[in-house]
Amino acid sequence: MFGGFSWQVQALFGMCVMATYSLFVPFMFKNFGIKPAETASLWLIGTTIGVTSISFLSSGGIKFGGSYSIALVVVLIGLVFGALMNVAIAQSFTKAPNPAYTNMIINMVTVTVFALGFAMFKLFPSYFPEVHINWRGILAILLGFASVYLASTS
Repeated sequence: MFGGFSWQVQALFGMCVMATYSLFVPFMFKNFGIKPAETASLWLIGTTIGVTSISFLSSGGIKFGGSYSIALVVVLIGLVFGALMNVAIAQSFTKAPNPAYTNMIINMVTVTVFALGFAMFKLFPSYFPEVHINWRGILAILLGFASVYLASTS
């Protein structure tokens, strides 16, 4: 669906939708009393239907890489980690003084992925794609830490 766009454009589009979700959860809680976990659940049901439909329509079917056992493992990992992640995030949106604070902390996952991606490639190059690290990236990460600290202590 977005294959013709650069990864930056795709990420910006995703960021715009994530901003909508970040505001939607507290809106639903305040105006309709819908608990954050319930909003997250309904949102993810719609997401699952949408992603499955797009995948099916764009490739003419869902093939799961040819292995249903691998597909089952991915579903089980999503069942545990995806559920825990999404409930924690949704609840945080309604407890934070500003939903943007939750997003700032969530987006510090960049640091983890930055470091672990490089380490995993170095340790297991046959399983993980090549990851590049440079000083500009390291500086960006340090500035990210500073911004999260400043915002979360204000």
